Amino acid sequence: MWIGPIIVLIASILLGPLLVSDVFGEEKVPEKYAPDRLLIKFKNDVSTSQKYKLLKENGAVELSEIKPLGIKVIKVPEHALESAKALLSKKYVEYVELDYMFEPAAIPNDPYFSNQWHLQSIKAAQAWDISKGSSIPIAILDTGVDPNHPDLKDKLTLGYNFYNNNNDWKDVCGHGTAVAGSAAAITNNGIGVSGVAWNNPIIPIRISDTNCYGYYSSIINGIVYAANNDARVVNISFQIFNGAALTDAARYMHDRGGWVVAAAGNTGKLESYSDNPYIISVGATSSSGAAASFSSYGPYVDFAAPGSSILTTRAGGTYGYASGTSFASPIVAGVVGLVISNNPSMTSQQVYDAIKNSAIDKGTAGRDANYGWGIVDAYGALSQNKPPPPIDTSPPAVTITNPQNGAYVTGSFTVSVSSSDNVAVSKVELYLDGVLNGQRTSTPYNFALDASTMSEGTHEIKAVSVDSSGNSNFAKITVTKKTSDTTPPTVTITNPQDGSTISGLTMVSVAATDDIAVSYVELYVNDVLLSKKIGSPYDFAIDAKNLPPGSNVLKAKAVDSTNNFSEDTITVLVQENTVPPSISITNPTNGAIVSGYVKMSAVPSNFATTPSVNFFIDGVLKSTDASSPYEYYWNTNLQSVGLHTITVQAFDSNGNTASNSISVNIAVKPLNN
Repeated sequence: MWIGPIIVLIASILLGPLLVSDVFGEEKVPEKYAPDRLLIKFKNDVSTSQKYKLLKENGAVELSEIKPLGIKVIKVPEHALESAKALLSKKYVEYVELDYMFEPAAIPNDPYFSNQWHLQSIKAAQAWDISKGSSIPIAILDTGVDPNHPDLKDKLTLGYNFYNNNNDWKDVCGHGTAVAGSAAAITNNGIGVSGVAWNNPIIPIRISDTNCYGYYSSIINGIVYAANNDARVVNISFQIFNGAALTDAARYMHDRGGWVVAAAGNTGKLESYSDNPYIISVGATSSSGAAASFSSYGPYVDFAAPGSSILTTRAGGTYGYASGTSFASPIVAGVVGLVISNNPSMTSQQVYDAIKNSAIDKGTAGRDANYGWGIVDAYGALSQNKPPPPIDTSPPAVTITNPQNGAYVTGSFTVSVSSSDNVAVSKVELYLDGVLNGQRTSTPYNFALDASTMSEGTHEIKAVSVDSSGNSNFAKITVTKKTSDTTPPTVTITNPQDGSTISGLTMVSVAATDDIAVSYVELYVNDVLLSKKIGSPYDFAIDAKNLPPGSNVLKAKAVDSTNNFSEDTITVLVQENTVPPSISITNPTNGAIVSGYVKMSAVPSNFATTPSVNFFIDGVLKSTDASSPYEYYWNTNLQSVGLHTITVQAFDSNGNTASNSISVNIAVKPLNN
């Protein structure tokens, strides 16, 4: 249970408690490290004066200390390797390690699609029926996280930058934002993607420089920081190693009931790295359930999880696909977060066993080099060791958000109620002057009233919320019927700014108020109605790729209960997309020898609207697929032996087209057709 490859120096350098002599020379030494920095741990009986005397004699200066572990980060004369040899020879030293640099374990893949196959693969939806997570945070140790991404920003907390030792943890490479979204993007918010850990907050910890290299010292500091800030899961999607200092840090998290989860690597080959009992190492699978071709494998792999074409968040507020064990790892971290949230009293071993006992066994029976114990099953893991259901005595929260208390009303108006509960809201009832007016069993809790049926004067509106256990709570306001209303509402487009340039998925935010009540807000794009919202927040999602290049006019129209209205208009600029549409054939490959039934797969890119794909064999149309994934199963038994041409053609409703062709060879024709 570790993230590969393991750190190994020559026998004269590392004497860590878990690095025994029989593995020296069998495992790789990382290529890059800080040339003037080391990690050192002194033996327990060494005095402070002896420590500083030894450092001074070797020209070393203490930079910082990871106090819970007793590890010092020291600056030494270049090169660090020679300094490590000199220091290790001293009787006071338990171990010395280089401060290695690590690259993210990712394979970028940019095409943007609309489905997250990996959530179905791990049965996330069924798991959410048991638990959607909790306030227990998941720490993402990476290149930082985009603090303004709409699908992440409201979950980010307690972040820190251990590379620069400051609070600036924003993403410098984009890798960390994609990893964070895979684990715990905001779910059920009406935009973007869903994260595995629905409710768990994210601790963003930057451990890399601006070239995307993470450092050993930063990683170890980050693990300790996460554990000290109540995280029970740490994700590290880097090619980290199994040094003594890292093991000490991972044990520190493990002893507090948590896990360090890390990527197995992307070498695509067998790696004979030894197992670390304090780190869960994750290999990647494709949508077919098979081990991904790029995923490293070996005896250190604990589990496998989806890691190919994972739709996730991207820095800059957008979304896209990414592949690599970098994205399998946070999916497992998200599952660990759900399991712990479901039963926080579980020990680290109980959490591991719940995931192990429910994993879908693949490859050879039991644990194997490609899949470990198998592919994670979130629903199965949560079904293990369930806590007894608590007795719910907490009433739901309920607020009347519109109209305001004391408001004047006239004509038709909408009463909007907000209600939430620690378990579930069963129903919301609305009473007017003590008489039941209506009931809602699901959001939005909006009720239509007509002031023309009310007498002159003041009236009481009361909202009663009842949860699934029968607990109830109420909120009430008073309103006064007004004979006439000629005052229009106020409306302002607060985002984006007038004259700004937009790209990709953009959130248009509108603020609207009225002296009585806002009935609804409409958003128009180039004078065409896009959407209508009843009740705040008045947020609208638009995709710039569906807009013409150049200036585009956004208009928000707010209407009150007597049809008075106001409008606010801004102009935004959409840059022309100069990249033409294209399509690639992902299966089979050009020149392949095929037989039997062959799955043909195509991936269209850069179309303004969702395209359809035609599949041709030797110029003859065989099938049209109107949605992703674009596939056709070709029965080669019906074709002659020899070369055949496969052609795919993509087209959308705007008249954009793209095509591509390959040749394959049917080498042997079956005897019975």
